[in-house]
Amino acid sequence: MRISPLPVFLLILPTLWPTLWLTACAPVNAPPATENVKALHEVDFGKFAVKVMPADRDRQQPVITYTYQPLLLDGAPVDRVETGQVNLGFPREDCSTLTVELIEENRVGYYLLSTCDYSGYAAFIPPSETRLCAPAGLDEIPAFVTEHPFSLYAPPDGHNGETPLLSPDSPRPQRLLLFQDGEWRTDKPGEFQEFYAGLADEIRADRDMNPVDRALLLSYYRLMQDENQTPDTLRDDLPKEHAALAASIFADLRQAVTKFDPVRNMPL
Repeated sequence: MRISPLPVFLLILPTLWPTLWLTACAPVNAPPATENVKALHEVDFGKFAVKVMPADRDRQQPVITYTYQPLLLDGAPVDRVETGQVNLGFPREDCSTLTVELIEENRVGYYLLSTCDYSGYAAFIPPSETRLCAPAGLDEIPAFVTEHPFSLYAPPDGHNGETPLLSPDSPRPQRLLLFQDGEWRTDKPGEFQEFYAGLADEIRADRDMNPVDRALLLSYYRLMQDENQTPDTLRDDLPKEHAALAASIFADLRQAVTKFDPVRNMPL
């Protein structure tokens, strides 16, 4: 099943689009803007206003207000802050959502700011290698698609870092970031079986994919359809030279499925 992104309307960007490769950083309160410091870039977005302020060592820090009141932000200054995409009519018909991107080397974090007719919502995704993609276009519930990598993956047991990487292409399984009852949350195994079955079908059809990547992704999407899985199918999917590692890899996959929860909702 192919994901068709909803139409995306762009704000005027201060710089070129970033490469959206996204590791969590410790929360640090944002410094307040002062009258004698000039913003590098400003955007008014419904009930929100976003200023990109200079920080030490040529870094940048966002300052965000909601109905003229400053928000207490997480995250230290980063290399660059950009106001990214605006998705109209999302996550509800009376809302629009702006993504503010926090770019730190090869990692990206996000503020998700939704302004609606009678309310607003905000959430934070710390800089990491997770990528926020387009809205999923599901009929059941508003959702963003995200990707998160098994970058430089190798199983931990008994190899002392000397075994070559099993996954040179760093497979990036997709997950859904749902908007429900006024909050963003990560989806859970078993909630969207058809969605993940479609992704698994796409993986099976890709004959050029690295065979280890294919095995890992298929196992991940099987867990998202039904978490009551065993390593047996993964063992069958892996190349023979790696089949003995199936139990260790499967344990990592299960942990990746259950622990993935990048979003923090912010009070307004």
